[in-house]
Amino acid sequence: MPRDADGDTAAMIDSFFQLLKGFFLQRMAAGRKLSPQSVSSYRDVFSLMLRWLCDERGTDASEVGMGELTAENIEEFLLFLAERRNNSAQTVDCRLAAIKAFCS
Repeated sequence: MPRDADGDTAAMIDSFFQLLKGFFLQRMAAGRKLSPQSVSSYRDVFSLMLRWLCDERGTDASEVGMGELTAENIEEFLLFLAERRNNSAQTVDCRLAAIKAFCS
């Protein structure tokens, strides 16, 4: 698990979940004025990705932090969606757009 500048992994984990919470409460629901269906779709991406990190990478959900949002993990997750969940290219692109929105 990567550490922040002070070597604190707990701070990185907390910051990830705080950022995710803020993303949904402020940016998605209020700031962008998205429909409830769109917000649910974005939520599903992170739910799937957290489950994938736990199942495929062996990461405990309580230890998922910003350090897990690597290009390699995101690429592997998108391949998982396409190949094992049989998501269409359009669906995979939508999932990637949600991840990019969170990271920007």
